[in-house]
Amino acid sequence: MKKITLFIASMVFATTSYAQIQTEDFEGDTLPDGWTSNIIGGTAEWAFGSPAMPTGDPFTSNAAIFDDDGAGSASVGGGELISPAIDLTGYADASVTYEYSLQDFIGDGFLKVDVWDGAEWQEIALYDDADIAPTMESAIDVTSFINDAFQVRFTYDDEGAWAWGAGVDTFSIDGTLSTESNTINGFSMFPNPAADVLNVTAASTISSVKVMNLLGQVVVNQRIDALSDAINVSDLKSGAYLVQVTAEGQTGTYKFIKQ
Repeated sequence: MKKITLFIASMVFATTSYAQIQTEDFEGDTLPDGWTSNIIGGTAEWAFGSPAMPTGDPFTSNAAIFDDDGAGSASVGGGELISPAIDLTGYADASVTYEYSLQDFIGDGFLKVDVWDGAEWQEIALYDDADIAPTMESAIDVTSFINDAFQVRFTYDDEGAWAWGAGVDTFSIDGTLSTESNTINGFSMFPNPAADVLNVTAASTISSVKVMNLLGQVVVNQRIDALSDAINVSDLKSGAYLVQVTAEGQTGTYKFIKQ
């Protein structure tokens, strides 16, 4: 089952928070929620529920495995494994880490890693030179590719020859969440933490307030057009949120804790 872990630092003005935005350990025996698996040739596709590679060293726990060898010598091709789309526009930087393995056959087969930059796929890693036992890749900086629908794609291709396969595990997207406080003249927000109602007020007319979780999903979107208003947050789950306030051409983002 897909596991998402989030972390936020203590509440301070003009601060940044390191966050583990999205993680996946592939421990389940089916395709994780939100992930996509595509066959790009042959009959094999990414499989789950085992740490075993077609040959060689296994992962230490269940992983996503592409077993080209299991498709048989008459079937060649490959497959894609694509992460869920995630909005990273609120992050100052972002990186991707994962564990990977590659077992090639007479020099054939590669594992390629791409990220979606909002318009097209961009290659960030290619493994094709030798058999590779499960290895943790160092964090790959993807800050230049941040967009509102960021994804990571793992592609195994046997290069037209019956080959062995590849594996992926311990996937993580991490980043530094940037927030600015007091960018709107006379703005205040109280109480914070709040259980049911969050009051907002400013010296200039507030046009709208959006409350977002740390995945960038808007959970409250309220039109105001007044100097102050009360935001109903009673239905939100306990935890940390961002409040984006727009007032006469200014936009401020503030941290809020729901009790």
